[in-house]
Amino acid sequence: MIITWKQLTKSLNRKTMNNDDLRQRALDLLKGNYELSEAIASSDLPNLLQELRIYQVELQLQNDELRKTQSELESAKQKYFDYYEFAPVGYLTLNNKGTILEANLTARDMLREDKRRLTNKPLSYYIDKDYREVFYEHLQAVLREEKPSAVRLRLRTDDGRQTYVTMDVKLFRLANGESGILVILADITALHEAEEVARRAALEQARMGLLTHFIRSASHEFRTPLAILQSSLELTHRKRDFAFFEERYSRLLEQVDKMERILELMLLSSRLYLQPSLRRAPLHVKTQCAGVLDELRDMAHTHHKQVEVTIPLDLYVYADEELFFKAVYELLHNALRHSGDQSPQVRLIAGAAKDGVELRVEDDGVGVPLQVAERLFQAFERGDNAHRTEGVGLGLSLVKQIMELHGGKVWLDKSVACTAFVLFFPSSTG
Repeated sequence: MIITWKQLTKSLNRKTMNNDDLRQRALDLLKGNYELSEAIASSDLPNLLQELRIYQVELQLQNDELRKTQSELESAKQKYFDYYEFAPVGYLTLNNKGTILEANLTARDMLREDKRRLTNKPLSYYIDKDYREVFYEHLQAVLREEKPSAVRLRLRTDDGRQTYVTMDVKLFRLANGESGILVILADITALHEAEEVARRAALEQARMGLLTHFIRSASHEFRTPLAILQSSLELTHRKRDFAFFEERYSRLLEQVDKMERILELMLLSSRLYLQPSLRRAPLHVKTQCAGVLDELRDMAHTHHKQVEVTIPLDLYVYADEELFFKAVYELLHNALRHSGDQSPQVRLIAGAAKDGVELRVEDDGVGVPLQVAERLFQAFERGDNAHRTEGVGLGLSLVKQIMELHGGKVWLDKSVACTAFVLFFPSSTG
């Protein structure tokens, strides 16, 4: 095939040619034959040479632009890699099963693993067992396309180091089209430690406040029985009358018992506050309550009360034996002492409740005024009617402490006509 100069000029003047067209046309030109006499004779030769020079410059400019673009892309790629790899937070890419596909340097440092050992491991392996349920719930919420807030977790590593982090999770598409998970971890260990220091300081301050309150309240509560003891002894000494002393002997013993009870309750309350620990075990409720009733038998006789017990034989509670005994004891003690003469009977009722065991102490006495009901569970607080009888105002506050330690609660049931205090002990799995 013979290609004329006119055809060559026409092909070079096409501005829309692409690279493939350019290469193919160049091959065609190299393979083609043309007559030298036609080229010499052609009047388009100067124009053709000019076009070739222009085209050569255009190709050079295109090559420079391509090199510049390639350099910018490589620079952007390196910058993106640096932003990802050296970010102040940890980035991990997971598949939809929670397996680690990629992790940046910060994440690898948090988990104390190199890239090779970290890849293809489940992220849950590095999360402390106490926090895994929180992790799984958060991950499932994200996969359901909900938008949960970031959660706090504790990471564990093979060297025993603990790191506290906040975790945020985002969904995206992997290169293969499958769902991927981007995990963002921010190290908050320093913040957690600062919060712990602040919490311990607040707790210590609260303990000191409680101790101060107890000392002031106890000194006030001790003042009355000590004054009675002092005046009785002074009168006895002055009169030197043994009969006079005998008349007041029982009253003196009551005051000594009151001081002993104040000390006992204060010491137990302080122990529970300063060293809150439980030794829980399944307890047979009827047997435990029978022990409490034996302890209060003389008191019930003194106040002319009878205790009616309604407890199923197969009822068990998961609780600390000493503290369960004390909680039931204090409620019954309170009912026997303060229910008044018009209520000869106190009822002790226990039964299974939703997620636990419920125990009630009821009486048909003078009742509790609503205006003081909320204060009854505070230390050294007593109902209006209680001031007519001997008491120390610590029993119900101690019961509240015991129930809170068990994760349960105590309350005054205002929905019934009688006076009814209720204990709720959660089940062992509650």
